[in-house]
Amino acid sequence: MHHHDDIRLSEADLHIQQEVGDAELTKMGVTRRAVLQTGLAALAAAGITEIASSQPATATATQQSSSPDALTWLVGDHHVHTQWSYDAKYRIADQLDAAQHHGCDWIAFTEHPRDFHADAGVFTSHDLIAAERRRRPDMLIFQGIEWYIPAAEHGTVLVHGKDEAEILRQFELVFDGYLNGWQDTPANSPEQSEQTRKAAAAIAWLGQMKKDGRIDDALVLANHPMRKGIDGPDEIRQWNDADPDIMIGMEGAPGAQGYGYGRNVGGGDRRGEYVNKPKADSWPGYTTDMMRTYGGWDWLTATVGGFWDSMLAEGRRFFITANSDAHLYVWHTWRLGDYPDRAPFNQDVKEDVKMTALGGRRPDPIDTRTEQTAGPLLVRDSHGHPAIAGDIVGNDLAARDWTQALATRDQGSTMDTQGGSDFWPGQFTRIHTGVTERSYRGVMEALRSGRVWADHGHLLAGLDVRATAPGQDDAVTLGGELVVHPGDDVTITMTVTPTTEPTRHIRMDPASAESTDPRVGVDTMPQVAFIDIIGGPITGAATDPQTLRAPRTTVLKSFDTRGRTGRFTLTHTFAHVTESFYVRFRGSDGRQNGAGYHGAQVDPRGPVMGGERAREADPWKDLWFYANPIFISVDTESSPSPSQPAHGSAAPSPSTGVSPSPSHSGDAPSPRMSPKSTASASQASSPATDPTQGARNTTSSSTTIGGDTFGDQQPRQLPDTGQ
Repeated sequence: MHHHDDIRLSEADLHIQQEVGDAELTKMGVTRRAVLQTGLAALAAAGITEIASSQPATATATQQSSSPDALTWLVGDHHVHTQWSYDAKYRIADQLDAAQHHGCDWIAFTEHPRDFHADAGVFTSHDLIAAERRRRPDMLIFQGIEWYIPAAEHGTVLVHGKDEAEILRQFELVFDGYLNGWQDTPANSPEQSEQTRKAAAAIAWLGQMKKDGRIDDALVLANHPMRKGIDGPDEIRQWNDADPDIMIGMEGAPGAQGYGYGRNVGGGDRRGEYVNKPKADSWPGYTTDMMRTYGGWDWLTATVGGFWDSMLAEGRRFFITANSDAHLYVWHTWRLGDYPDRAPFNQDVKEDVKMTALGGRRPDPIDTRTEQTAGPLLVRDSHGHPAIAGDIVGNDLAARDWTQALATRDQGSTMDTQGGSDFWPGQFTRIHTGVTERSYRGVMEALRSGRVWADHGHLLAGLDVRATAPGQDDAVTLGGELVVHPGDDVTITMTVTPTTEPTRHIRMDPASAESTDPRVGVDTMPQVAFIDIIGGPITGAATDPQTLRAPRTTVLKSFDTRGRTGRFTLTHTFAHVTESFYVRFRGSDGRQNGAGYHGAQVDPRGPVMGGERAREADPWKDLWFYANPIFISVDTESSPSPSQPAHGSAAPSPSTGVSPSPSHSGDAPSPRMSPKSTASASQASSPATDPTQGARNTTSSSTTIGGDTFGDQQPRQLPDTGQ
């Protein structure tokens, strides 16, 4: 039904694909064997000689720190498809128009390799991207691919530099799991181990191409990692170990947030297209509940004390993003255009064959109002306001479009029979990247350094997070590391800018199959109801690469923010710090939450799994933001801070390590700690005023983190009311 329904290449097609690929590699002056050996050599140079090893993880790359005051926050999307993918329909210019319309500063096109797409597709689409770069100088436009990771899920691969198209082409021919038949491999089999090694070699090869100057930079992110449950925790660690400067993280929330929301959905359809059950190639520790989204976010990210926290507890700089995965808009009057009425287009052949014959792409879309090739995506409505053609939300192209679309919708295979499941880039999901310069290098370095927060439904207009310690002039922001003396206080300051402009979208009614009638729009003004600080100690490398738990991580502090208007500030102090730890951040509109996956003692107001009824999971009524961590490192070699009294008993607690095996929903939660409270919430007596943003409200609190506090079981601190 959907664009992610992948079909494995037959043996005959695989043989043809490899022959064609070998010929093209020869034209580029390389061989498949030489590229693979270069990757394996780079992997060996990184000290990785065995896959699925129980050895501690390799050290992570040093991250660049930047003053929060020097950052500009750009909105982007690193996972977008066009007609150059076998399952999407929009032109490059169309997606760029939509992205700019919805406030994106940068975008990355990540087409599927799929058979022969790249023979012409990589290079021809690169020419189109180059033209759009010249036409849109204020827009940063990346070219990438959506990699079929061997024996695993998809991944975003971004490169930038003079040889970017050639490097992408070599990468997918040699290392793509689909093009090389490295899919559907039984878990824990020798074949899986070998394919995982090739995935690690692919990542190492990208790093080597950067070192050799073939490209300026490269990044890899795991896409929708729990959609099929085939990205094992050991595999993800191995990818990160292969080159932590290249493989930097994962999608915290998948795209396809409209799945289960569009007109032609059925029972069981869910946000993100997370509808599967464990299979033979799934990691054995995963259950069906883990292969669902929670508040629209992937289980690996949404679970407090879960996999993401286990990576951060190791000290890994492993970060999250979110994106649209835009293929087909949830409702749009455009349909896929018609192929020529001649062979092979009028024969019973795969979409890939037709695309190859058309130069590596699908036909241009058709506007159902006119049955002519679609014109510009951006138009003006009857009031003169910018709008998207056929997307009746926000414009007055209403009843005529709707009725015409219904009349033509189901005419043949060229129609988008599922109605789509994605939103436009920047419309629902946004990545906010803190850059030191508005450039390709700036965006990639921001992603690599973790200066990223992501939201759904424009939940926030702005977020500034800083960590400070006494006697230090420089604050540290998301992704950074603050080094402190034993006994120092660490203060976290979050400055939040609420959303003030409504977002218009299609009304959804669970009781009606016609609920996505685009003649009816809804204005949404989201409001963040609470914001959490989540954290735990940094305990060192996991002894078991299959670790899924960080049992000493919990919600440390929760602020109630409902009713706040204007920019406001939340402050929390960790007092007398003696143990290295990390903190990360999330917030919600508060309309759907409950006890977290590992229990209310760990996470009292966590995201919940969406229902199974068609159109039940309205994504606009369950909004969250997530922000990357800040690491607090205690310099145990230094003397206690002169600003703090010495505490003879205040030594870092011994690490208890991380759970060596996964814990499922039916398990009893591990004993939890809760920070010792030293002060309750209080409101600043005289809040400052921002003339442009309204009142700046301040809420502050304090928590003791000293000795072995992280290991103690204490009553949970009540959330701040902010009143």
